[in-house]
Amino acid sequence: PKTTTTTTTNTSASSEKVDEEPTTPPDPSTVKSSKDKKGKKDKKKDKKDKKDEDEEDEEDEEEKKPKTRKRQRKEIEPSSVETRTRKKAREALDLVTGSVQREESLINLLGTDYKKKAYKGPSEDQLKMMFRVFDRDGDGKIGSDELSAVMRSMGKRPHTKKIQKMLDECDADKSGFIDQKEFIKYMQKKAAKKAEQLRTKLKNEESSSSSEEESSSSSEEEKKPEKKKAKKIQVASTPKKSPAKKTTKKTPTKKGKGKKKKDSDSDSDEDYGMRRGSSILSFYNPNAGLQEIPAEANVDSHNNPIGSEYDLGMEGAFKNYKILVGMFYDPSSDNAKTTMKLPDFKKRVGGALKKKGFAFSVVTDQKDFLAKLDNNDIAWIISGTKLDSTSTSDEFANGVKKFHEEGGGLFIWGDNKPFFAHANVVLQAIYKIDLVGNTPAQKTLSAGSGAKSGEFERHLITSGIKFLYEGRTVSYPSSVPEGLQVLATSTDNNPVILYSDHTKAPINEGRVVVDCGFTKLWVEWDSAGTERYVKNANVWLLGIEGRLAKEEAVEGKLKKVEKKERVVWQYQHGTWHDYDKAAGELVEEAYKDWVSNPYIDVRSVKSGHWHYQVDFKQMQQTNVEHSAHTQRSVRRIVK
Repeated sequence: PKTTTTTTTNTSASSEKVDEEPTTPPDPSTVKSSKDKKGKKDKKKDKKDKKDEDEEDEEDEEEKKPKTRKRQRKEIEPSSVETRTRKKAREALDLVTGSVQREESLINLLGTDYKKKAYKGPSEDQLKMMFRVFDRDGDGKIGSDELSAVMRSMGKRPHTKKIQKMLDECDADKSGFIDQKEFIKYMQKKAAKKAEQLRTKLKNEESSSSSEEESSSSSEEEKKPEKKKAKKIQVASTPKKSPAKKTTKKTPTKKGKGKKKKDSDSDSDEDYGMRRGSSILSFYNPNAGLQEIPAEANVDSHNNPIGSEYDLGMEGAFKNYKILVGMFYDPSSDNAKTTMKLPDFKKRVGGALKKKGFAFSVVTDQKDFLAKLDNNDIAWIISGTKLDSTSTSDEFANGVKKFHEEGGGLFIWGDNKPFFAHANVVLQAIYKIDLVGNTPAQKTLSAGSGAKSGEFERHLITSGIKFLYEGRTVSYPSSVPEGLQVLATSTDNNPVILYSDHTKAPINEGRVVVDCGFTKLWVEWDSAGTERYVKNANVWLLGIEGRLAKEEAVEGKLKKVEKKERVVWQYQHGTWHDYDKAAGELVEEAYKDWVSNPYIDVRSVKSGHWHYQVDFKQMQQTNVEHSAHTQRSVRRIVK
């Protein structure tokens, strides 16, 4: 503003002076010299403008060839870069741990001081848990089939040859089985070896990354003046260019590339989720399957250990899973029994399950229940005295059965007569049984075999439970069908909790738990082991370890598989025992060869560390490597 004012004042003063003094003609020599000076200035200005335009044209040419330009490298800390080598190291770590670790986690696990710190793979407690989960008969040893399931539960995909190699390396006593100590020793040895390889890779990669950064910095220093000049010209010439047009032209291409890259990143995120979800360590606590109380554990008034670490499932690990409760029992109609109303049920029972991550919803009529089934992973059926009019009995039974056959878990709750109407409709459709009876209970069961009165079986569902409340008044099944097993027997010596035998069920079917005393959900929620039992049962119903063992997705529906004949080979050692899967397949292959060429009755079969000669005519096997040449009867059963 000062400059403007001054200029205006001078102009006014000049005009006033012109008005006062008379005008005289200008001197021609003066005019000529001033014109010459003006011409020289104009020429210099033209040259300067031309030079600026030439430089601008050069810059435009450079911009038209973006591929030939060297982009300025962004200086990043080497430890935060995921290069090819580091990516390979991270992926290798995924195989060891069974879960994906991001770059920062990798550095945290291995440490920056590679000589002092070492990652040793899954902890001993985690390895014990995985062994327990697949040691189904609890005898402390696993064969090739179970070992394969353990490896798959860690996110690995082992081939038969790999499993056989592991058996050869692990089985120190050459029994054909691996015990828990052999398994843990082998896995820790492999994890330590893998960690050493990772440290070496990362250390080499760190040094190569540093040299790359140094060379990049030196080349940047050499080209620094040029970049400054280009930057200066670009700023000066901004008004004369049409960057908007060029930007518009280039932007779609960049966006297209960016979109493609984003899709790729999205796939990586999906793969990350799948890899993370493909390990049992992402879902189950290290104490899964244990009933024993550690010496350091605090216990509640029922002598069960306190703390979520003793549950089967980890806190918050089940955020992708939904539970739908069909509340067909009307608590208001049974005031003598019920002190907890529906809002309290949602708050206490639903609240306990939400800590695990489950989404929890409740409906009260059959039509609404059937409509929402497909969007859930587990369905509860809490029985009333009779079905309502919103659906027929067949519609209800068929809808629930379809859900079960597509991999959905069922938690079927009954109680004393007549509170088992809905349960019986479903149980008849699936297992051809009913709940019956009206037995007083109100006692506590203890860990044991499950088949004896007042005991429950050691199972994943009873993880962290030493004592379990049976219910107030209970019913019991009319029979125990094939496909269901007894988890707990009431103090009145009747089965009170049953579960499905998923090892014999088709791969597509979901798991089932049947409980004959649902009043524990209302009156005695704080009774011995009830809350933990409910949480464990829902985690087990998802069938995660079973899906991993069969290389199925841990979420979603399962494709229906037609039932096929299954051939089982057995050997006699006191009683009849099944061959493990791999050995059975080898014997079956030899048997088929014998059928097509029966003139030679004896075939040689290798299983584990032993060689056998199997005489299919006499149905007898001989261990040719054993010092006693042990002979046993064998048989072929089609199921």
